[in-house]
Amino acid sequence: MKTNKTAGMEGLTAEFYKTFFSKSCMTSLHRCMLIYTLTTQHLKKSMKKTVTVLPPKEPYSETPSDYRPITLLNID
Repeated sequence: MKTNKTAGMEGLTAEFYKTFFSKSCMTSLHRCMLIYTLTTQHLKKSMKKTVTVLPPKEPYSETPSDYRPITLLNID
């Protein structure tokens, strides 16, 4: 991934993950985010966004039942 680019909606860059991606550090970060969310009862806008995709179950799908909805939720 290019410098200062993000893979998702949360805005965390590749440099962020390269710097802080150790199991213990990411666990601490997620713990802090959880505590913040629970104490303030506030979710950032990016934490509420989802992306829904409809991949076909079979080639040449024609009806809605021929698709499998998958919703992607940002967890960072």
